[in-house]
Amino acid sequence: MGELIEVEAVPVNVWDTALPDWEERLVGGLSLIPALPLFEQVADKAVAVFKRLRIPDMIGKPSFGETAEVWVFDFVRVVFGSYDPDTKKRMIREFFLLIPKKNTKTTIAAGIMVTAAILNERPDAELLFVAPTQEVAKTAFSQAKGMIKADARLDSDLGEGGIFKIREHKRTIEHLTTGAELKIVSADTDVVTGTKATYVLVDETHVLGAKPKAPDIFTELRGGLASRPDGFFLQITTQSKEEPRGQWKAELATARQVRDGTLKLPMLAVLYELPEKMAKAEAWRDETTWGLVNPNLERSVSIEFLQDEWRKAQVRGKEAEALFASQHLNVEIRSSKRRAIWSSNRTVRSTRARWRNW
Repeated sequence: MGELIEVEAVPVNVWDTALPDWEERLVGGLSLIPALPLFEQVADKAVAVFKRLRIPDMIGKPSFGETAEVWVFDFVRVVFGSYDPDTKKRMIREFFLLIPKKNTKTTIAAGIMVTAAILNERPDAELLFVAPTQEVAKTAFSQAKGMIKADARLDSDLGEGGIFKIREHKRTIEHLTTGAELKIVSADTDVVTGTKATYVLVDETHVLGAKPKAPDIFTELRGGLASRPDGFFLQITTQSKEEPRGQWKAELATARQVRDGTLKLPMLAVLYELPEKMAKAEAWRDETTWGLVNPNLERSVSIEFLQDEWRKAQVRGKEAEALFASQHLNVEIRSSKRRAIWSSNRTVRSTRARWRNW
């Protein structure tokens, strides 16, 4: 008989971010983030820092800890809790969050980048916030600046203990100890190529991703991670106002494949969108489904606001309905060859509980 060879078992990938049961989780109101072996001390510290940040454009300037929903803290936990403090390596390198308008997307993004600037250990690190337009870049900078100015422990102008220096004319925020610099640029005018950023956040990927040079830009934005294993590449976006194309189409397809488990990457994809069969049946016309994809419903966006917008869209016609569905419910616009999902007259069910049967 031949010699018995002991075969080493292939270890299970404990950092597998696939969530094949996402449809059931979404309909059931459960978390869209899988269980992961996070570095709890790092995660706890990051959430504590994030919760302390104050939202400058809300009455009373409440903190994230006072106003944000649990899903926000869960997302922050993974972004920072996937960092191994011993090896200085982040086990999940990319993050993709698809969320409708009015769910405090840009404010959350600014809070994450300020948190990253606080926790960063790399000397002279570059943190890059890429906004879709100059107007959004101004808003993002205003939010990040406001969070720092609301805390004397952060703003060097408020006391000797402050760790950040805000440079208005350059739209940058410098960490006075590590030398790290948070830059906020706009995708419509600023050059974002040639960056060596350790942390990159792209706000509204569908805008930058639709540009002709987007593939090259995204390659360069990701390039810094090769020599910076402690960094991350984070995208926070709504659905596009037209059929996905170019780099945006590719990024969205990759995120869905990772979520569904058909593609294994060190990436977490959290997509607040209806299951395909519900979208095709125009379930989104039933307002009882709106809360499924708007995790901040009755926080930053109210059902009354959505109802008003929907009524206006119905009066204006199919194109307006399509725009409402894409921006407020993350419904993907399809080409005429594939039949636009808002063109039929299917009857949808009227109560949220019955969506569980899909």
